[in-house]
Amino acid sequence: MAAILLEVSMLYKRVILTGCALRAFVRSKMDLRKTYAAALGSLRPGEHPEMPGVDAPWYWEFSRRNNGYTDPFPGLHLHKVDMDAYNANKPPLDKKNLKYYSVRHPETMPSVHSDPNLHLCAHLYASDRNSLFVISNHLGVGNDYSQIASLSHTVIFHTDHCAPEEFSMLDPSTGQARWFVQEAWTGGARHGRGLHETRIWKDEDGFQIASSIQDGMMRLKQDDGEGKAGFSPEGMIRQLEKDMQQKHTGGNSKL
Repeated sequence: MAAILLEVSMLYKRVILTGCALRAFVRSKMDLRKTYAAALGSLRPGEHPEMPGVDAPWYWEFSRRNNGYTDPFPGLHLHKVDMDAYNANKPPLDKKNLKYYSVRHPETMPSVHSDPNLHLCAHLYASDRNSLFVISNHLGVGNDYSQIASLSHTVIFHTDHCAPEEFSMLDPSTGQARWFVQEAWTGGARHGRGLHETRIWKDEDGFQIASSIQDGMMRLKQDDGEGKAGFSPEGMIRQLEKDMQQKHTGGNSKL
């Protein structure tokens, strides 16, 4: 995160030094409620289910067996839209995933003018959550992978750099948390790698503030054996069970 913050800070300073000569006159805009009516219905962003800690079938089952357990995401609210109705009968590369996010404690968030880098980092942080599982879910891989990990992740902001309030996590007029939505899909996968692509929109007016592209490693199981510890469903389930046991025993578990 420190490296990301430094990179964003340097980028932002370079743009500011241009004297705001680069101004955005054309931006994409989408009527999210109309485009995704089949999935969004009348629900508000925070009324959609909380995003699971790991968006994969094995975690969904683990959560069901443990009273809806999920790892809360530090710092941000994340809510996943049920896209089954929208994605029904669509080929894998046409399926979409929607994720809403906002800051958890707006009263502790500095203004975008006093700390623009923190606001940018919040978007970077959210953009990477469960990203590669969009690929495995849309391609029908399920739990049949042995390793999955990010190789590179790029976020491009399309906002006017003279007006940082465009990407502010806080509503400039009220100071309350704003909702953003990440629209994600996969560009395909082959030779053990997959592509995750997204557009990030402001929920309030439908303007696009960023795009992202991520190259990920995705290796499928070759037999009935387990994948690499910490990267495979079996290894991650064992770690979750160990963590939960430690919580129940006050951290003294020998498992």
